[in-house]
Amino acid sequence: MYEYGVAGGDIRQKYLAEYLVLAGYSVFCYGVESELCTKTDNIEEMVTNVKNLILPVPLTKDGKNLHAVNVYKKTNIKHMIDVIPDNTTVFAGCVKAGVREMFNKRNIRLYDYLDDWRVLYMNSVATAEGTIAQMICYSKEMLEDKNVLVLGYGNCGVPIASKLIAMGTNVTVCVRDDMKRKKIQAEGIRCIKFDDMSNEIKKYEYIVNTVPAMVIDRNLLLEVNENVLIIDIASAPGGVNIKAAEKMGINCIHSLGIPGKYCPAAMAEAYGEYILRVSAKHE
Repeated sequence: MYEYGVAGGDIRQKYLAEYLVLAGYSVFCYGVESELCTKTDNIEEMVTNVKNLILPVPLTKDGKNLHAVNVYKKTNIKHMIDVIPDNTTVFAGCVKAGVREMFNKRNIRLYDYLDDWRVLYMNSVATAEGTIAQMICYSKEMLEDKNVLVLGYGNCGVPIASKLIAMGTNVTVCVRDDMKRKKIQAEGIRCIKFDDMSNEIKKYEYIVNTVPAMVIDRNLLLEVNENVLIIDIASAPGGVNIKAAEKMGINCIHSLGIPGKYCPAAMAEAYGEYILRVSAKHE
């Protein structure tokens, strides 16, 4: 019996499996390319031989199959859950309500990384740093003194805005709530309402959207700066009319999974620390 099983996901799972091995634990892997771990291509063999099962972030993208970039056959989540033994502790991230219910019906302990404030903070910082990296890479310009519009001021919007301000950009934040807008202005950050965007949008060289709702439609795209770079990091379907932007020749990117692409080792360490904290409670 292995202490941990690591299944699917992206390169974060490789770093996470190796983090646990180097911490002294036995690790069994499915769909994870690591030379430090015992591997199998049979999901049933893996889940039935581990005390703790570590699933990816996100656990699934289509609601039916395990998110697994290194597995060429689909791994049905319902079937996997059905064969997980009783008393197994499961870790995953961004678990959708329907999938969470499948675990609940089996009375399996399920922990979502993003329910932990430490992991959520690290995820937000990684998202901010990765977003800024994209702004530089895709524009090939310096950010200092550039005009940047950040839509939304939540878990991701706050660190994106603060890091951009520290880099010398001219940041404007856009929010719906009047009380939040006043609070942001009290912090010394320029803030506008969504109703004001059409009057201002042309002056921004960069626009970063964090709002998971359509906030930049075709009409607003007609008003943007011709040299603008728009980065939409909101979960699918996003908050920008990407198809319209493409037809207009606007430089627009819908970028998802930024922490896994830009900071996989750091995020794996954050997941690992959380897993070991929780596991210690069940010993």
